Amino acid sequence: MTPSLAPSLPQRRSTDDVIAYLAKYFCIDAHDIVTVKKGRKEKNLPRMFAIKLCQDLTGQNLKALAVAFNVQHYSAISQTVRRLNKLIIEDDKVRLQFQKLRDSLMYEVKI
Repeated sequence: MTPSLAPSLPQRRSTDDVIAYLAKYFCIDAHDIVTVKKGRKEKNLPRMFAIKLCQDLTGQNLKALAVAFNVQHYSAISQTVRRLNKLIIEDDKVRLQFQKLRDSLMYEVKI
């Protein structure tokens, strides 16, 4: 009996997996993703993507994500996700990039 070729199932990820994947994808240091940078005018999309993807794919609660992303209060995590959700609705490029990253992490596509 030959094994069936079933589609791969979504993978559960660790916070470190998500951060490392995004750091590699954006060619930046993981430190730049987990470090809060105050007073920046431009949005830190790699960090925003990492926070939302960690929330979606790791099963970590907001308090654990706040620790991982070096924020003092877990509400900062939900605020970041809310801002990114708004961007995803308003900007097709951001939406497509997020979907690509999410799919890659969910189905273990290597970059």
